[in-house]
Amino acid sequence: SGKNFSYAGLHLLDTFIYNRGFFVITLGMAMASLALFWAIAKKLALPTETTFLFLALLILSPVFIFTSSSFSGSSLFILLALSSIFLLLQKTPYRYGALVPIGAASLIDLFSAVLLIGILLWFWRTRGKKDPFILFLAGIASLLFLNNWLLLNLPFTLGPFSTSSPLQDLFADV
Repeated sequence: SGKNFSYAGLHLLDTFIYNRGFFVITLGMAMASLALFWAIAKKLALPTETTFLFLALLILSPVFIFTSSSFSGSSLFILLALSSIFLLLQKTPYRYGALVPIGAASLIDLFSAVLLIGILLWFWRTRGKKDPFILFLAGIASLLFLNNWLLLNLPFTLGPFSTSSPLQDLFADV
């Protein structure tokens, strides 16, 4: 039922899709995430053998199996974060499209926004600090984090162990 979802986009999908449809969507999201990771590794010129071994171990890991078999904010965040990195690695007109998945990923919960800001800052630092657009995106994600925290009162993390305290949320989800 839709009332179990805290994310409005998931609730909207829940009203139109039956349970079997969610399985197809989660499988598609998992496959798209793996394909995006492969494309990012190729664009960054990572060794093919290392990338393949990492993805093989990832697919077999219980964390990936659980995350990819449930339609949750975590699986959506992974897809959106990988989409944004993939778009950032593209040439100029296409890389501006990274604003959409970054904006959407920042709205899932507070932890997702903080993690995304960290990923963007790390990406900016490792890319030689020459790209002000990445800093702009980190600024947008920071503004959305403040909006989520101060105005929307989103939980620190979404999940089955959501409580009223961010510190309790962190330890319960670990």
